[in-house]
Amino acid sequence: MIIDHRLYTLKPEKLKTWMSGWEHVALPLEKELLGTFLGMFTTEVGPNLSEVIHMWAYDSMGDRELRRQRLADDPRWKAYLLTTTEMAPFVSLSSRIIRPTCFSPMLEPRYDAPPTA
Repeated sequence: MIIDHRLYTLKPEKLKTWMSGWEHVALPLEKELLGTFLGMFTTEVGPNLSEVIHMWAYDSMGDRELRRQRLADDPRWKAYLLTTTEMAPFVSLSSRIIRPTCFSPMLEPRYDAPPTA
């Protein structure tokens, strides 16, 4: 299992509008085409309170690539991206791939557990 960890920094005045559109338009599409949604989180304390993190689980990099391409090709997704581009809500976007450890709760372990004594 791999996890796509996405961090978006939004313009503060666009955060509420973007999140509403994401919840009602993007999320249903992504759930349909990407699969396992692990959650969306917002920054509560820290230097930037306009950050949004969302995470998706995939079986492998190949699985992620296939599913992301399916999403990119979908006309409904293209229409959503057009409205998001017009809104211009982002300051920055980043994505990284992370893997759960053997002791991560509720996730399939990626690395073997250390030997026990």
